[in-house]
Amino acid sequence: VTDTINQCSNTDFADVTENVETPDAYAGDDMVLPCNDTIVSLDASGSLGTGELAFAWSGPGINGVDSAMTLDVTTDGIYALQVVDLKNGCMDIDTVEVTRAQGIDAAIVEFESPVCFGDMNGVILIDEIFGGIPPYDISLNGQLVENNLIDNLGAGTYEVQLVDSEGCDWSAVVELDEGDAPTVTP
Repeated sequence: VTDTINQCSNTDFADVTENVETPDAYAGDDMVLPCNDTIVSLDASGSLGTGELAFAWSGPGINGVDSAMTLDVTTDGIYALQVVDLKNGCMDIDTVEVTRAQGIDAAIVEFESPVCFGDMNGVILIDEIFGGIPPYDISLNGQLVENNLIDNLGAGTYEVQLVDSEGCDWSAVVELDEGDAPTVTP
C-alpha cells in the first residue's frame, strides 16, 4: 500500500481460505420392511458437516421433498438423502435401499395320528421350512412350542403356525384322526 501524498508504503500479507469442505451425507444402512410392521424410519443423524446442515429426502411415496432429519417410509425402494452445509453451501448425497421381507414360502409338515382310540401318541413334525429368515417360532394352536417335533397329541384339528425373524408367518391345519377303536370278536 502506498500513500499518494507522502509516498510512504507498507506491505502486509493475509491468508484468505475458502471453506469448501463437503458435508458427509449418511442415509443409514439398507433396511427391510418387516412383515409385522408397515413402516421403517430412515435417519440422517449420522451426517456430518462444518456448519448447520439442511436435509432433503426423496424417493417412492414422497411428493416433492421432505426436509426432516428422520423419515418414516412405508414403501420399498431407493431413497436419496441430500445434505447441504448451510455454512458454506456445499452438498453431498447418499442413498439407502428399503426392501420388503420375503416371508415363508412353504414348509414340509409330517404327522402321525394316534394308533388307538383315545391314545395320546400322535405326532406333528415340521420337517423343513422354505423361505423367510431364521430363527423361526413354531406354535401349535397359538401356543409356542420349543422344537419342531410335537408329540403326545390326541386326535383333533391342530393349527401349526411358523413366524420368522421378520414377523412373516405361514400356517397349516393338520387333522389327526382318531385311532382304531378296539374290536371284540366272539
